[in-house]
Amino acid sequence: MDSIKSNEDVSNVDVISAKDLLSSGHTYLDVRTTEEYNRGHIDKAINIPYIVPKGGSSDC
Repeated sequence: MDSIKSNEDVSNVDVISAKDLLSSGHTYLDVRTTEEYNRGHIDKAINIPYIVPKGGSSDC
């Protein structure tokens, strides 16, 4: 597994840039809750919720 990335390794991109990145083979990481993801998401998106439910553990 790759090493954990720092904040400097994370980028926010606009919709047009995201579309271009997806077209060139990049992966879309969807960090919304599972419920939000299940309501609709882009093809081949990977869902890893960023918010830990109350009482949950942040340990992986």
